[in-house]
Amino acid sequence: MTRKYTESEIRDIIADNLQCIEPGMVLIDTEHYLPNYKGTKGFADILAKDCKDHLTVIEVKKSNSTAREAIHEVFKYLEGVKINKGLRDDEIRLLILSTEWDELLIPFSSLCQNSTVNIEGYRIQVSENRTLSSVKRVQPIMHNHERLFCEHHMLRAYTTEQKLQQAIQEHITSFETKGIYDYVLVILKAPKNHREKELADMEMPYVGYSQEDRAYMSTHNHEHYPDYKFIIYSASQLQSEDIYWDILKKDADIYSNVSDFFTEDSDEEDYLSDLHDYAINSVAPVPSCDTEDIGYAAKLQNYIYNQNWTVEKIIRGKIFNNEFLSDETILDELCGARGGTRQKYLLEFDSENITALKKMKREVSYCLQDNNQWKVPVTTIIDTLIDECDKKSFKGKIYIYNPMHTLYTLYLIAAHNNIMNWAPCFFIVVEYPDQTDVYFGEMKHTGNIQDFDSVIEKYFGKTLWDLAFSLTWGGYLPNDVQIAKDLGLGYGVYKTSNTYGKSTYYEYLDYELIRQNPKIICGYSDITSLTNIITEKTGLVTFSGTNFKTIATDETDFSYKQALSRFVDGSLEFGPENEEYVTIQEGKAEGELIGGNLFLTRGMIAGKYSLDFTDKILFLEELGPATEPEECNNFLYYMKQNGVFDKIKGLWIGNYEHESGISLEKIIMDVLDGKYKFPIIKSNNFGHIERKTVIPIGTKAEINTNENIKIKLIEKCIKD
Repeated sequence: MTRKYTESEIRDIIADNLQCIEPGMVLIDTEHYLPNYKGTKGFADILAKDCKDHLTVIEVKKSNSTAREAIHEVFKYLEGVKINKGLRDDEIRLLILSTEWDELLIPFSSLCQNSTVNIEGYRIQVSENRTLSSVKRVQPIMHNHERLFCEHHMLRAYTTEQKLQQAIQEHITSFETKGIYDYVLVILKAPKNHREKELADMEMPYVGYSQEDRAYMSTHNHEHYPDYKFIIYSASQLQSEDIYWDILKKDADIYSNVSDFFTEDSDEEDYLSDLHDYAINSVAPVPSCDTEDIGYAAKLQNYIYNQNWTVEKIIRGKIFNNEFLSDETILDELCGARGGTRQKYLLEFDSENITALKKMKREVSYCLQDNNQWKVPVTTIIDTLIDECDKKSFKGKIYIYNPMHTLYTLYLIAAHNNIMNWAPCFFIVVEYPDQTDVYFGEMKHTGNIQDFDSVIEKYFGKTLWDLAFSLTWGGYLPNDVQIAKDLGLGYGVYKTSNTYGKSTYYEYLDYELIRQNPKIICGYSDITSLTNIITEKTGLVTFSGTNFKTIATDETDFSYKQALSRFVDGSLEFGPENEEYVTIQEGKAEGELIGGNLFLTRGMIAGKYSLDFTDKILFLEELGPATEPEECNNFLYYMKQNGVFDKIKGLWIGNYEHESGISLEKIIMDVLDGKYKFPIIKSNNFGHIERKTVIPIGTKAEINTNENIKIKLIEKCIKD
């Protein structure tokens, strides 16, 4: 019979075997008295010194019934040590040792997140001969306070409503039978013609086959490929290893196989995720389905925002089932928006909530844990903001896209001919009363390129199996920073500031000199302010279009010809009418062209250097990866409140590609709310896109939605 030790006996055994905890650790005292300044007192179970002379306070627990008490005790001892020993936070270590961790894990994890000292947890086992038979480090798992989805999800599809309803109950039963009550089921419904689109995609790989083979495979697919109408996308709270092992023990064969699979050296995070997969998806009962697949954040995003599957409802268990947690928040977290996937982060912040900023730092550190080239500067920026909270007023927003798979990123950029939506980036916008600071990051060329084939073989082997397998859970590679380095790429960080009420370049321009010496001025994005102000102050025509320096380098043939036709020939054409232009709101109008980037145009509607929008045709575009739909909505509403839409004669909407799939025209129509009757058209040939139409600002144009050519210039922009 195995002997049961008391807590005090376990304490003494640990004190006698500190080397098992950490080599070089020396005992100072047991049951050490620690009064504090508030009059409370306590006895630290063990006081020790590690090999670096850090004072180490060890709290010992032996059961779940007393485990949670450890947190209160630790806080009390911490204050006592700091006051009586005169030590700083970085000179103290707190160790919690327990034989049971089911009840302790969550408060321990929360303590680790919120404490300024080094806190560690260890699961111990005591042998009958009064020695420590096992000492294993316990990793905190709560990266998002009291809820954290395991990043491994499941996706199960169904062909009928009846199968779906049956499976919903099976999912609930599967979780709750295993003691998992913190779960979420997202019910998705397929869009119209979904099966036809999937079949078309399936035929693409058959290019190169004989006509007969392609015909056979196409017919076979159409006959046998099911029409999946519903999806249950399931996820659950990340649990402790003890809970997962208890589930696995319910099936002796699975338990044996899993036990043989893992070793003491297994990576803690992958270890827990893998345990989750075996416990939840292998041990009976397992929900029925017509087909199943692994799920992860990027896949869910793709179904909702790119393939347009409808979220019919979200079924929540326990901690997710409360009135303070919206469906939108749950979807954001499942899609990785709070850093849980280590690939994406999005959050607004302000100086009024220093706690939220500290939490943001922890979440960002987790998101960028394998990318120190960004982690260090970004967390330093956040530290600066935390220090400024009691000195300055500010609000801001942070966005991080950190896919950590450079090879896959390069493929996606090439396949979609779009660098904006796929390249890693981050930005932090901090708005103070008198200025705005913008920090941003992007990949940069370092020039140190190794042979491509050797890079592939170095990291993925000759068979490329590891490369293909790396995409299984969304394509995250912990060593991707080194892979990028070998490919001649690095992660750059930059900063720019705009100070309000102080001199801007507007004030240094000699507008009369510019008027008397007209030149062709052309650009887009940030150049929007320059071109429109010059046109406003001088009456000269400027241009929204490709930057001159890129015309002969990396711009498309379309943009090159557009520039030539506009500047040399004085062409009145904007491009092919049939494919490019779509009617959003019918009508006919004439007016001078004005506008460009939405963010910059919004900044020129008031003040000394404001624009006159009266009787103008306004054209607008925006950079999708940098500007969320909510921000576009705010910009447009600000323009509406300041009377811009009361003045213009027509509206021309350009490129805006956001990962959510929400279009700029939808945002605009929501803001306008049917209160304006001017014509509105849409095209995808100007803005942050390779295929840029050159638009002359200050030149008269006509919108007529009843014509094939829906917009055209009615006067030449270049004088003979």
